[in-house]
Amino acid sequence: MTNNNNDIRDYDEQLETVTSFNYLEAIVTDVGSKHDILAKTAAALLQLLTSGNTLI
Repeated sequence: MTNNNNDIRDYDEQLETVTSFNYLEAIVTDVGSKHDILAKTAAALLQLLTSGNTLI
């Protein structure tokens, strides 16, 4: 993660900088977790498609 002196604000409140967060039960860090998130998304889609349910 690079240092950035530009503050991000929401309604005049400075937002907190984080180094990690959870997304789709995967921990995303400043290094990244793209592979883990894509794998979980693909597994969920495969489960949906093989369950006989339709997307529409």
